[in-house]
Amino acid sequence: MGNRKSLGNSEQSLLYNEVNGLCPECLNTLMKISKGSLVSLKENAHCYPLNATKKDKELLEGVEEVEDLNSLDNFIALCPTCHSFYDKSEKKKELYDKYKKIKINAINTRMARETYFDCNVKEIKALLEKIYSELKTYNNELLDSNALNINKKFNKDFDNTIMRDITQTVLFNYTIVNKILEELSQEDPELPDAIAQQIHSAYFTLKRKKIPPELIYKSLIEMLSLYFKDFSEESCKIIICYYIQRCEVFEEVFEDVSK
Repeated sequence: MGNRKSLGNSEQSLLYNEVNGLCPECLNTLMKISKGSLVSLKENAHCYPLNATKKDKELLEGVEEVEDLNSLDNFIALCPTCHSFYDKSEKKKELYDKYKKIKINAINTRMARETYFDCNVKEIKALLEKIYSELKTYNNELLDSNALNINKKFNKDFDNTIMRDITQTVLFNYTIVNKILEELSQEDPELPDAIAQQIHSAYFTLKRKKIPPELIYKSLIEMLSLYFKDFSEESCKIIICYYIQRCEVFEEVFEDVSK
C-alpha cells in the first residue's frame, strides 16, 4: 500500500495556483477568510489513485499507470466534496482525462512563464504607446483578406476560436500597425527590425520548450501585458497578431507537440 506524500507550503501553493484557487469540478473557492485568518478548503487528490483498487483499474482501463504516484504531476487541488466524489465515481476515466488536461495545461503555462524574465521586449514599448493612443481615433483600413497567410500557419487541430480571433485582429489592425512602424522608423530606422527580432526571440524561446501553439499565442500576449501594465491587453494582442501575419511568430505549420 502506498503512503501519501506530505506536501510543503510551496507545493501546496503551486497546486492552489494551478486551478486558480477554485475547485475545477464545482468552482467552489479553495480558500476563505475566517476570523481574520486564511483557511484552506483544498484537498490534494491523486489523479491516478494512490492505492488503486481492482475496480479503479477497470474504470481506468487504457490509462498508463503513473510511476511516481506522489509526484506533483499526479496531484490536483479539489474541494473535499469533489475529492470524495472522484474517489468513488463510476466516471473515473472521464474525470481523470479532465484533470490530466488541466495538469498538462498548468505545467505548460508554468514553463512558459519561466521564460518571461529572459525575454528582452523593451523596444516594443514605443509601438505599444502609439497603438494605445491611435486606436481611439484611427479610422481602420481593412487588410485585403487575400493577403492573409494565417491559415497556412496551423494544423487542423488548432483552436478555431483562437484562429478566428487572430484573423479578425489582423484584418482590422494590420494597416494601422504598418503605418505606426513607418512613422517610428523615421525617428529610428533600426527600431522596426529590433521590435521584430525581440518578438521572434520570445516566440522561439517558447517554441523550444515545446509549448503548444495556442498557449504560445496566449503567453506572448500575457508577457507583454505584464511587462507593460500601462497598456491594454488588446493593444498587446494586436502586436502579436501583426507579427503572426508577418511570420515572426508561427513561421511554419505547427506540428502537434502533444503526441
